Amino acid sequence: EQWAKKKVLDIGCGPGWFTKMYAQGGAQVTGMDITAKATQTAKRYLKLRELNSGNIIRGDGQKLPFENNSFDLVSSCGVIHHIPDPMAVFHEIKRVLKPQGQARIALYYKNLLIRNRFFFKLMIWLLRIFKIQHYDVQSGVDPKTPEDFVRMYDGKNNPLGIAKKDSEWRVLFEDAGFEIIRTQVSYFPMRFFENFFWAKAVKRIHRFIDSQFGFLIHYHLKLRS
Repeated sequence: EQWAKKKVLDIGCGPGWFTKMYAQGGAQVTGMDITAKATQTAKRYLKLRELNSGNIIRGDGQKLPFENNSFDLVSSCGVIHHIPDPMAVFHEIKRVLKPQGQARIALYYKNLLIRNRFFFKLMIWLLRIFKIQHYDVQSGVDPKTPEDFVRMYDGKNNPLGIAKKDSEWRVLFEDAGFEIIRTQVSYFPMRFFENFFWAKAVKRIHRFIDSQFGFLIHYHLKLRS
């Protein structure tokens, strides 16, 4: 409801989950994805929900098809780290934002488990030994490096996945002309624990695990004055 009657852009909308959320809150939201399949799915999803305030188009985040100063909010969750040139997207987001606009962007986070080689090898060993559900390990692919692990996180055929430390993403945002309002680490998948008898106990402390070892970092941004 914070964005009711405001213009919102959802980059990489996929099947339309976040687009739907903003539309339900009363925003004039445009969901955009680069694939025809995703845009068709999102259109059907919004139609099924009878959400007429949502619009779905096909487009490239590196070349947004909008005029300058078009949106009050630009959102992108778990998408830009799959794009070869994240800086190009950040510059485009800045261009289409209104002067008082904001951005909310979630990106792969190089947490302790993948930035420390010892912990990375230990994690892969545990995933394999305990048959913990994870796409690359379960498919028989052996990620040799943290970069491979990140790239295959959304499936073994995923061509690109970029993870950076908080300090590295911050440099890019600042160079693109943004000021960071706040950050939050999240998304340590509970599916890692689903086969364990103590999964219920883990759920009780999942919020803490999420905040310390999550694989996504969320940035709430505004344009630098």
